[in-house]
Amino acid sequence: AIWRYYYALSRGNNAEGILANIDTALTDKRCESYKANLMYIKWWALRRQRNETAKIDTLEYELLTQYGDNPMVSPVLLSRCMDLLAKQDYNGTYARINELLEKFPSTDAAVQAKKMLDKLKTAQNVK
Repeated sequence: AIWRYYYALSRGNNAEGILANIDTALTDKRCESYKANLMYIKWWALRRQRNETAKIDTLEYELLTQYGDNPMVSPVLLSRCMDLLAKQDYNGTYARINELLEKFPSTDAAVQAKKMLDKLKTAQNVK
């Protein structure tokens, strides 16, 4: 029920409501089987707030370390690709995109990463 509550808040685009007390749910032993999902929802909400870079980085690290083989983290990898691209770190961007495409080729994030890769290759050939 707790996970469904936070999921419903995310579907309603209510990042503030999620962040108000999701940490309580994350530490609740009854929610242990949904911890990955709750961490992902917290990550999503933090990304929407755009003012907690250190918390986002820490949570991304935890998600990728603890659940790196779960397709649920594919959007995390995609956001890291976009962050690297924004910093003009093309080698890092290529590496992350290739990691995403290799690990989770059938996800929506992989489809977006492939488009990003195609555009990046085209842009770099033009220059």
